[in-house]
Order: sequence, then structure tokens, then C-alpha cells
Amino acid sequence: PLEKVPLQGLVQSYVDYGIEHEWVVAYSNVLPGDLFCLFDVGLKRYAHIGFVESKVNNENAFMTVEGNSNDEGHREGVEVCCRKRKVKANTLFLRWTKVVETAPTKPPVVKKP
Repeated sequence: PLEKVPLQGLVQSYVDYGIEHEWVVAYSNVLPGDLFCLFDVGLKRYAHIGFVESKVNNENAFMTVEGNSNDEGHREGVEVCCRKRKVKANTLFLRWTKVVETAPTKPPVVKKP
């Protein structure tokens, strides 16, 4: 579903594409598999992305699976991590699976020649 997103390691490209295609979801509606994007104040753009694993009830937080991270939670790391993150004012959630949800539920019928 992301074939039209520029092929680059720039999280902002996914954010821009998601906003343009109305993929943004509020934290109250976040589901496992949604993307989360974190804003980097120094870079003045979204610069870290990962998957939401689950929401943490009553904590305004969520569990993640994210790459290019490290034990301290930095965005420039060398490992895949699972961690708990607090929702901040500039945390953005994208439901990229909206494309998958609208796909046909039955495989196409292939006719033999």
C-alpha cells in the first residue's frame, strides 16, 4: 500500500503521504499495527517511526515495535526494540492498513487457458 511513497529513509515522507490520504487516527482510535511517528524538534520534522503493538490503558501510552533504536530510545540505533512510549502533543498515528481494509476479501478467480 505504500508504493507511491518516495523510496527513502525519511519518516516525513510517510507522514506527508498519510496526511494527504487521510490515514491520521486519534490516539483514542489507535489499533495494533498502526504506525506511530515522533517529531524531532531539532530537525523540525517527523524523524522516527514504528508500529503500535498495543495501547496502555489509563496511562496515555502505547507499546511499540520499532527499528533503528537502542536501549535509551534514541532514533539512531542499531536494534529493533519493544518499548512503552507516552503520547505527546506531536505524536502522530497513521492507519496505513486502510488500504488493506478496502482490498477484496476473496482472491481473484484465475481461469485456466
